[in-house]
Amino acid sequence: MKLLLHTLYIILLLITASHANGVDSHQFGLLTTGMSEQEIVRRLGQPDTRSNTIEVVCTRESRGETRCQQISVSRWTYSGDGHLMPTSLSFRDGVLTHKHK
Repeated sequence: MKLLLHTLYIILLLITASHANGVDSHQFGLLTTGMSEQEIVRRLGQPDTRSNTIEVVCTRESRGETRCQQISVSRWTYSGDGHLMPTSLSFRDGVLTHKHK
């Protein structure tokens, strides 16, 4: 019984560790623009690094008025390891806009 529990524990550690180091090509291929940050975390886990900024975007309306809005911009990185390249993801207002390996 102890051997079975020990084996299950090791398997669990290997599964959780596999997402911490990088994103394999199959996982990367399943990411599509338009996915939410929550969808990405469910698939890949939390990124190794995350930066957040706010951009102010202003547009001129037809009546000459200027309309400004704040847009949240996030950049996430999943570090690579000896076998996996680092993966960078960019989001605008919580939606995936770019992915790079």
